[in-house]
Amino acid sequence: MTSFTVSALVERRREVQREIAYLESEIKRAEEAIGHIDATIHLLDPYYDLTKLKPKKFVTEDSLFYPCETPVLVLDILRGANQPMTTPEITQAMLARKGSPELTKLQYERLNGKVNAGLNTKFRQRLVKKTGGVPGGLRAITWELLREAGKRGRR
Repeated sequence: MTSFTVSALVERRREVQREIAYLESEIKRAEEAIGHIDATIHLLDPYYDLTKLKPKKFVTEDSLFYPCETPVLVLDILRGANQPMTTPEITQAMLARKGSPELTKLQYERLNGKVNAGLNTKFRQRLVKKTGGVPGGLRAITWELLREAGKRGRR
């Protein structure tokens, strides 16, 4: 048992070392990119004070929502909607409820994917229905809360 445990720990240590090496290379790449950006800024404005710049706060979609909060918000937003909504509209409404934080494109796409997954789960649970497609939208679907689901949440 001990040799198995030691082997597993050694393997995990090697994985963490690999991750550290990768992250260090990403830091080096990012620092080089900042150097190029700084040089370009100084070409355009030699007197620009870069020391006043503060980094933007990094926000992940997981830090915005508690675990299992996404599907609850999805139903709540659809409950208050006057008409069917698309997945991106629901995602935007969720972000608005959280104070409209700035997300990168990747973060937004991940959150939108979580919203879509939540909608599909609620669809299988017969809590929401797909009401149609969006003209010109590539596989864009509008969603609506089923009447019975709207009554379940309000007691």
